[in-house]
Amino acid sequence: MAKRSQLIGIVITSSIRYGTIKSIELPPNSGDFIIVDASDVRATNRVRIVDNYLPVFADKQVSYKGQPIMAVFAPDYESLIFFSQELKIEYEAKDIGEAESYGSPIIYSYGDNAMEASSKEGLMKVESSYLNKPYHLRSSSLLRVNAAFSGDSLQITTPTQWPMHVRDTVATAMELPKSQVHVENVDYYAPNDELLTLPSFLSVIAALGARKSGKRVQVRASYETYKPLIRIKRTTWLSSEGVLEAEIINAFVDMGFCPVFSVEFSEHLASGLAPFYPVKAVSISVSIQKSHYYPSSFFGDIGYPAGIASTELHYCQVALALKQIPLNWKKSAFTLKSYGAKVIRTADASRAKEVVDDVCQRSDYIRKFTAYSAQKQGNWDSLFSVPRGVGFAAGPAVSGFSNHFQYLDQYSIKVRLEAGDKAYIETSFTPSQSVSQLWSDMVSSVFKIKSSNVKIEQSELNDSGPDVLSSDISRIPRLIKMACDDIASRRFKDPLPLTSTVYASSDPSGPVFTSASWVAVVVDLSIDQVLLVPKVRKITATLFAGRVFDQDLLKQKIRRAITLTLMSIGSRPDENMAIDIKLIAGEGGGEADSMNQAIKGLLIGAFSSAMCQALGACIAENPINSQTIFQIMKGAANEDKV
Repeated sequence: MAKRSQLIGIVITSSIRYGTIKSIELPPNSGDFIIVDASDVRATNRVRIVDNYLPVFADKQVSYKGQPIMAVFAPDYESLIFFSQELKIEYEAKDIGEAESYGSPIIYSYGDNAMEASSKEGLMKVESSYLNKPYHLRSSSLLRVNAAFSGDSLQITTPTQWPMHVRDTVATAMELPKSQVHVENVDYYAPNDELLTLPSFLSVIAALGARKSGKRVQVRASYETYKPLIRIKRTTWLSSEGVLEAEIINAFVDMGFCPVFSVEFSEHLASGLAPFYPVKAVSISVSIQKSHYYPSSFFGDIGYPAGIASTELHYCQVALALKQIPLNWKKSAFTLKSYGAKVIRTADASRAKEVVDDVCQRSDYIRKFTAYSAQKQGNWDSLFSVPRGVGFAAGPAVSGFSNHFQYLDQYSIKVRLEAGDKAYIETSFTPSQSVSQLWSDMVSSVFKIKSSNVKIEQSELNDSGPDVLSSDISRIPRLIKMACDDIASRRFKDPLPLTSTVYASSDPSGPVFTSASWVAVVVDLSIDQVLLVPKVRKITATLFAGRVFDQDLLKQKIRRAITLTLMSIGSRPDENMAIDIKLIAGEGGGEADSMNQAIKGLLIGAFSSAMCQALGACIAENPINSQTIFQIMKGAANEDKV
């Protein structure tokens, strides 16, 4: 092979989900390649991800399909393809069993002991289930990670959602001081959070290849992104007078081989599960199970949308059991004495009623709900009977990390003011252009300088945390504002430059989230009787926000979140679908919340409620498919003929 200054590397992964590696037979010309595996890791073969560990390479034992076994480096990519085709790995697969899981689940419990309250005699029981189906997506492009040594320093170039995790992971695996590992973040698009931890593993592999070869290397890897399974069951007990005596909520989550942020995930999920209607006793259990699936990603959220979607669907079932219109019952049930108000400290309840009243009026919900309910559901024989449904959901928005996140105080930002009215914001990740402009406007307004004089720099010292949990428009701006205020108090007193580093802080004793926003959504849909798919006719949304930096930008993001969510749950927009968004901004006080998670969860909840009305049977799974709709329609048609 001709010698070149850079080597290309690929990762060989397991083709089985669970078992042992019996033998590896290398191609005849394998001496021309550089091979890196578990034996080349001098320190530890494990990568720490907050509260869990995951091996870099499989060492005899295979724990999930797609687990790295070795990496192979060569001067050209074509040679690596031939190598992978001629490589023979013999496995001894083990029986996983029906559960396809291992170890005991991690169980987190919240709330009261509702079991005792549910044991009273004469109570009516309302049950509902919610299923967030697992699925995976394969990237159409290759992820490229570069590594090169220059003296004692190691340069890593990679797209990543968590630059400091890449630096810390590589430093640990290579037994290098963190100061000698430099990470350059490349622009990326990761809507499914696929670049949260994967770049750390590939960076370790690239660094091992660079050390063993003595050359600059580039690892190229295709990858899949897995969405976790979430199964939720809710049971509510009501008295004959309509008083909600108890509610027991059990959630099961399969996060694959390595549950990442398991504690934080349970906090987010449980916060969404917490009812904002009055129940005397509430008990919530979240079980997170390990399995032999690929470690799952978050897909833009960390459990809150699935939780609040099931909550909003369930309260509709409770309202129907009480023979009330869901929206009317929800509005009368809003109370600060609910269990949900203890978990999420919200804006005044009057704001919640305001958004509910507004969305009800603009969507014509009451009339549509009454009209659709009067239609004969289940009469599927008539081509002129189009099943229709309207659903409603409302709840608070949340942002980024919870107040209980145990590592919150490790993450920070830094603001620096220099001579010539120049200001700099230092974070470990680079925000989007629109968010950068918002941050710059904040700094310029405090220091009374031009927005163009504010620059954002990627810092190798300030760890701002993973961006899946760092809200771009809430927590980080609050830290920026605190740093700017600190500098402003010393400005014109102390010489320039002035710097301020501000850390986030956790509060385990307080509410899980603090929200200044309320969101209400109404979904109007019909079932296409030929294609058997739900077609959304209109989305009406009203949002109250404590603070809005850019109304047009926020509406644009909300519209995009609605479109992406509809696509992800198996819906198809009607040809003339309308999206009606109304934004009610606060009077300059409070703080901004990220609306994406609330919009996503509430839209799914309202969609599920509308589907239940249209089909005449409660169907709560995401995404929905035509086969499931057909089975329900077939069952309803058979009932009509009896």
